[in-house]
Amino acid sequence: MFPLKKISACILFGLVSFYGFSQVNLWELRQKAKQNDSLAQYELALFYQQPGTFHSEEKSLRWLKESARHGHAEAQFLIGEIYAAGEMLKKNPDSSFYWLSKSAAQNHKQALFKLAEYYLKGYGTEVDYSKAYENYLKAAKAGHVEAQYMTGVLLESGKGVKTNKKEAFQWFLKAAENGHPHAQFMTGISYWTGEGVKKDKKEAVKWFLKSAEQNDPDAQFMLGMAYYTGEGGLSLDYVKAAEYFKKSAEKSQDKAQYMLGIIYWRGNGVFPDKAKAAYWLKKSIDQGNRKAKKFWDKYKVKKYYIPDINSDR
Repeated sequence: MFPLKKISACILFGLVSFYGFSQVNLWELRQKAKQNDSLAQYELALFYQQPGTFHSEEKSLRWLKESARHGHAEAQFLIGEIYAAGEMLKKNPDSSFYWLSKSAAQNHKQALFKLAEYYLKGYGTEVDYSKAYENYLKAAKAGHVEAQYMTGVLLESGKGVKTNKKEAFQWFLKAAENGHPHAQFMTGISYWTGEGVKKDKKEAVKWFLKSAEQNDPDAQFMLGMAYYTGEGGLSLDYVKAAEYFKKSAEKSQDKAQYMLGIIYWRGNGVFPDKAKAAYWLKKSIDQGNRKAKKFWDKYKVKKYYIPDINSDR
C-alpha cells in the first residue's frame, strides 16, 4: 500500500466506488486512462490499491505517476509524498519538491502546506522564509488549519514577512476556532499580553482552558500561573495551580518544572517536599531555565537532590 493515509481514505469513502465493479466498467476506465485522462489514471491507481484479486503495487504506482504527469493535482501531491517517504520509490527530496510544486501550482492546499514546510526547512530546495510564508498563506486561505497557525507564527516572528501582531492574532484565532491546540494557546497569550488584540485576561483563560483540554503543555502552564496568582477571573487556588503545573511539567515544559519545584519547596497547595522540589528544579535547569538555576544556587538545593527519586513517592 502507499505509505499515505490519503489513499486508503479515498478508497474507503468511495471516491471511486469499486464495490461490485464490473469488468465492463474496468475496461472503460482502462481505455480512458490509456487516452491520457488524468482522472481515469488516478482512479485506476486507486483501484489497484484495493486488497484482493486485482491488487498490484506496481500497476498502482505506474498509473499514479501517469496521472501526475498529465496534471492531476492529487496524484502530483501523492507522488511528492512518496518520494519524501522513500517507500515504493527511492527517497528523493528534489523530486518530492518538484511534484509538490506542480500540485501547489494548482492550489492543492496540502501541497501548498508541504511546500511551505520545505522552504522553511530547506528540504529539496534552499531555505526561503518569504516563499514559506507565501505558501502557508495560500494554504491557510484554502482552509488548512496547520497552515493558518503557521501563518500566524511567521507574522508574529517576522520571518519571511514584516511583523504584524494584529494579523498574526487573526490567523491564530482562525486556527484556534478550528480546534488547533497551540493556536488556542497563542490566542490566549495574545489576550493575556494584549499583543495584536485588546488585553483581556478572562478571554485568555477561556482559550487556555480549550488548549489545556487538548493537553497543550504551555496552556497548562499558563492556567497554573493564573490559579497561582488569581488572575483572569480565577480565584487564587494553589491546589489547582499545582495540578496544572504538574501536567505541564510532565510534558517537559521547563517553566512549569520550575514552578512545580517552587511549589514543593514552599508547600503551596502540596505538602512541602524538598526532595521533590530538587527533582523538578533539576529537570528545569537541564533545559536551561535560568530562574531554576538561580534558585538552586541561592538555596543550596543540591543537597536535597536524589537523582533516581520517583516524583510521586
